[in-house]
Amino acid sequence: MAESGNEGLVALEHALEAEHIVAGEDGSVTEEEIDMGPEFGVHGAASGVRRSSRNQGPMEPPVAFAEPPTMADNEAPVPPAAFAVGQEDYSPGVITHGAYNVPGENQTAALCDIAIATMRQNIVSASTMRTYIGDALAFVRWCVSNPQHDLLTASFSTQMEQMEAVIPNERKRQRSTRITSTFRSCLENAPAEPILKLQNLTPEIFMTHVSALRNPRTNKYLSPSSYGNRRAMINHMFRIHHRNGMPDEFKEELCTLYKGFYRTLAKDVGESSDPSSGKEPMSKAIYLKIGQWLLEWGTEDGVFAFCYLVLTWNLMCRVKNTAMLRFSHIQWIKFDSMEIAFMHSKTDQLGVEKQFKRNVYGNHKEPLASPVFALAVYLSTCIQTPQSPEGKLFPGSKQEDRFANILAKVVEMHKSELNSMGLVPSQIGTHSIRKGAISYAASMPGGPGSASICIRAGWTMGKVKDIYMRFVNNGDAFVGRTLTLLPLLDAEFGSSSPHFAERLPGVEPGFKERLVESHFPMFKRVEHFGRMKEMLMASLLYHRNKIRSLPNNHCILGRMDFLRNRSVMQWLETNANAVKVSLPWDRIDEDFHGIPGSIKALHEMASLKEGQTREGSGELLADGAGEPSKGKEDAKRSGQNPSSVSGGKRSFRSAS
Repeated sequence: MAESGNEGLVALEHALEAEHIVAGEDGSVTEEEIDMGPEFGVHGAASGVRRSSRNQGPMEPPVAFAEPPTMADNEAPVPPAAFAVGQEDYSPGVITHGAYNVPGENQTAALCDIAIATMRQNIVSASTMRTYIGDALAFVRWCVSNPQHDLLTASFSTQMEQMEAVIPNERKRQRSTRITSTFRSCLENAPAEPILKLQNLTPEIFMTHVSALRNPRTNKYLSPSSYGNRRAMINHMFRIHHRNGMPDEFKEELCTLYKGFYRTLAKDVGESSDPSSGKEPMSKAIYLKIGQWLLEWGTEDGVFAFCYLVLTWNLMCRVKNTAMLRFSHIQWIKFDSMEIAFMHSKTDQLGVEKQFKRNVYGNHKEPLASPVFALAVYLSTCIQTPQSPEGKLFPGSKQEDRFANILAKVVEMHKSELNSMGLVPSQIGTHSIRKGAISYAASMPGGPGSASICIRAGWTMGKVKDIYMRFVNNGDAFVGRTLTLLPLLDAEFGSSSPHFAERLPGVEPGFKERLVESHFPMFKRVEHFGRMKEMLMASLLYHRNKIRSLPNNHCILGRMDFLRNRSVMQWLETNANAVKVSLPWDRIDEDFHGIPGSIKALHEMASLKEGQTREGSGELLADGAGEPSKGKEDAKRSGQNPSSVSGGKRSFRSAS
């Protein structure tokens, strides 16, 4: 076998060893340890043995693979002999080993080339690449305007002239798209046809460009992160030219200059009249007000943005993560919360933490803050076609941009109200949601711990802490309850989402199931949505008065058929507890999560207060006095213990 093929197979076997994964005899993948012998060869483990980490029984005998048959030069390829273990099928050029496809001799080099090219293209994400392209294009335009530095190659200078040439009748957006696309091709081809003469570039020259950058609309300094993006951009330019980042000497000098630049920038910004930097965190009041504006807008865009806003706040995530949610990521298994898994995030690119789902709760007191209610009205209104588990919760591309545009539009529409709350529309953006949710959870007295908030927000504290601090005091569930704006200083902080009673009086068996299926017929193929649909339906029924309060031409009302079903409405009015909210001490048969121990004390205090109220009423009847607390007040003034007053004891016995 050719040397390249040998290297490919050995690399694959080493990768399998590193991952501690082997293929079982039935072709399935199992987690096991592979003990490699010193004579581990190309075709298999000639001296290797396999031992399960879960079952430390006798070691299996070595697995030897049969050599493929030889053939003459003019013969067609013949499938190799069946392997002793793991052989399933054969396709030309690919040797199948259990669950893995090992490239054959005639495909190894090509597949490796494709893989390497893909790796180089995916060094940074698509959104980061768009930022690099914009920043690099601004830099090369600066180089054109400053030819004394001689930074552009002759070939790219010619291409640049062609790119910047004015084409008759070309619109502004078409021109921008054409230039960006052409420049992207130049960047991809930079190893063969360089763009910059990097040997002429010095940190001093680059900082001359950076220090001249300003906001084109306001002529103010950029944010520190925007200036930092320029440093990342120039490092990427070195990388695509030489497949390495900035040289160490260049990097150290640039770091030193950046430090001085930031200090100068801080002094100038400190003396400016505008203290704002970035978007303002969205306070609880503004969050609820924007949710109200979106819900009352009356259009499907408003309902979409309302659900997007509430989910982003409760997940404490970036808006792009919300756009990536699929129905398979959402489930309702626990009694009191649904769970949402993130398959990808900025700090977890491979979805390693997808097993740790975020707990999301409902709020029966404030539907504007309830993600269960928001999801229910969104799915009822905006999803009208059959869905599959792989379907996106928010179908379409760039849904985060769609939400950003709607948010900007609605805050501009209510500019005067926003001004009365101390803000202007430009201070509110999509990142205000994440900043506001984190600030709200961190500022609550007796609220979630900092570790739980960091984990929910996707901030790492170190690998070990991220793993073990995650489970401290059921921290994520506590954060989830806090974010749904349940009152932390009230016993109802531990309440469940609205749900159907265990036994529904006055209806035939199967009534609940028929009601749910008739309202959510588009999720028949999403099998795990059974309980989810039931809880969403319960939330809609519980908050029916909120839905009724919407304008008559609202798009939501046209999709709520149960509101026009007289028998259903009469049944709900007659049986007030058919859809209800439960508390932990009322449902000892169910598990409630994320409830601190102080909530039980608050409940007992509330019960005691209620008993004292009844006690006062009993005292009023027993003594016939109009001031039942007068005796206790006299006792306080005289220095006595108020509980020793006979009237209090007598009224307690009367109440009991």
